Amino acid sequence: MRRKRRRNHMPKGMGTVYEKKDKDRYGNYTKRKKPWVWYLKGKYMGSFSTREEAELEARLYARDHKESDDITFSQLWELWQDQRADTISPHTVKNYESKYRTYCKPLYDKPYKSLRPKDFLDVINAPNVSNGTKNNTIKFLRALDRFADELDIINKKYTKNIKMFKKDKKRENVPFSEKEIRYLWEHLDIQDVDLVLIMIYTGLRPGELPKVKLKDIHEDYFITAGSKTDAGKNRYVPIHPRIKDLIKKRVSLAKKDTLLNYQYNQMRERFQNLMEKLGWVHHLHECRHTFITRLDDVGANKVCVQKIVGHKGIDVTDQVYTHKTRQQLQDTVRLLT
Repeated sequence: MRRKRRRNHMPKGMGTVYEKKDKDRYGNYTKRKKPWVWYLKGKYMGSFSTREEAELEARLYARDHKESDDITFSQLWELWQDQRADTISPHTVKNYESKYRTYCKPLYDKPYKSLRPKDFLDVINAPNVSNGTKNNTIKFLRALDRFADELDIINKKYTKNIKMFKKDKKRENVPFSEKEIRYLWEHLDIQDVDLVLIMIYTGLRPGELPKVKLKDIHEDYFITAGSKTDAGKNRYVPIHPRIKDLIKKRVSLAKKDTLLNYQYNQMRERFQNLMEKLGWVHHLHECRHTFITRLDDVGANKVCVQKIVGHKGIDVTDQVYTHKTRQQLQDTVRLLT
C-alpha cells in the first residue's frame, strides 16, 4: 500500500507546504508543472515548482506580516493619513484627527492586532461625552478597522458589530441673561470670562474665533476667514467698544499668529470648565445666540445682523439689492450695552 505523503508543516504562522499530484483518467499519477502547494489558514496561497520556492515565499510572507502584527494603533493612523486622507473630505479628516487626539490615547502604543471590542468600547464610552460624539468616534474606529483589514493586519473587524447610539435629544438654546452678562463684566479676573464676553459681543461661530489672525485685527473691526457659508467668509466684524481692551490684552498674550493660543477643542473645554465653575448651564454656541437675540431685542436692522454674523439673506432682496456700509454695521453693534 502506497504510504501517504506527509505534509511539510512550516513554523507557526507560515502555513503548510506539500506536494500535490494529479491523476489522469486511467488513475495514473501525472506530473504537475508546479506540484508544490502552499496553504495558509485554509486559503490557497499559490503553486511552485519546488518545495524550496514554496517555503521561501512562505517565509517572506511571514516576515512581512510579522512587521504588520507589531504595528501600533498610532502607526496605523499615520499610514491611514498617508494613504487614505485624500480619498475623503477635509472636514471628515479633521473630525477623525479630533477623535484620535481627544479619545484614543489609551490605544496609541498597543499593537492594533491585539485590540478587542472592550478596548474600543472603553474609548467610545468616555465620560461626559454626547451620543453624537460617540457615534463619530465609532465611525473613525471603523475607518481604521477597514484599513487594517485591507492591509491584512487583522482577521476580524471588531468595530463592525458595535452598535451606534441613539441621537441625543437636543436642548433648546438658552441665551445668556442680562444678569449673567453683568456678572461676567464684574468678574473679569476669572480666567476665560473675557473669552465669553468677546464671543457674546461679536456673534462669531465657536470655530471662527481661534482662527482669527492677528494681521486681520484692527482698531474697530477684524476680518474673519469665516466658515460654513459663502456669506460668512472674509467678512467684516465690528469690535464693540466694551471689548476693545479685552481683545488688545489677548493680542499682547498671543504666542503665534492667531488671537488665541489654542484650537477649538481646547477653547470648548475651557468654556465648559468656566460654566461648571460658575454653576451655569450653557454651551459655547449660545454666545452667538445671545448676540443675535440681544440685537433683535433692541430692534437692530436684520440685514445688518445677517452681514455681521455671516447669515445668508432671507430673500433675493436681502441677498442682492440690500447693501450696508461698514459704519451701519458699527452702529448696529453699538446698540448692545
